[in-house]
Amino acid sequence: MPNNPADPTKQFKIELTYKEPTTPNTKGTWTYTVTATTQGGQPVNNIPNDTGPVPPNGKITLYGIEIDTNLVKSKDDTSNPVTAQTWEYTFSTDGIQSKDDAFLGNGSNALVLSRVKDALLNYGGSMTNVHSFYQGMIGSLGDMTSEANRMTSTSTILKDSVEQRRMSISSVSLDEEITNMIQFQYAYNASARMITLVDEILDKIINGMGLVGR
Repeated sequence: MPNNPADPTKQFKIELTYKEPTTPNTKGTWTYTVTATTQGGQPVNNIPNDTGPVPPNGKITLYGIEIDTNLVKSKDDTSNPVTAQTWEYTFSTDGIQSKDDAFLGNGSNALVLSRVKDALLNYGGSMTNVHSFYQGMIGSLGDMTSEANRMTSTSTILKDSVEQRRMSISSVSLDEEITNMIQFQYAYNASARMITLVDEILDKIINGMGLVGR
């Protein structure tokens, strides 16, 4: 993993150079170059300047750093060609234990990553950092959620009010219907009595009158 040491005197560089194939349908070749930082003409941490070919399998280990060029799409790969031909990586000499031991990072990448949240970026024409943008986005989402909940509650209240109004106008009142039934019953009874009375009067006139002298 590349490092970004603060002290430039404790750095060394590894360059990977890709050369396109001269024969069709063949793979290109890779070479590496190690450039050491020197002090007083002497390389730091006994890291000499070095260059050489990367083995045909595309893998090489330099000072505990494992490199696999097979992971890089080459220019002769027409499915995903690469425009660059040289890749340069800078490492800290503090990570070197010995030539054969694994390379130890100094955590500088993690420190740089931790500062990303405070870096100023352009969000829609406004310069702000990731942390502030995220806080603003959360606040905006909270406001929109609150507004949506309020509108839902208001719509429910309006719906219930309209439903109650409709029921008050179109629904049947049991009390009113029972009152009407009682009223109609009394009217029916009164009419029945009137008919009975008229029937009795007619019967009296027809059958009870004009019988004198018989």
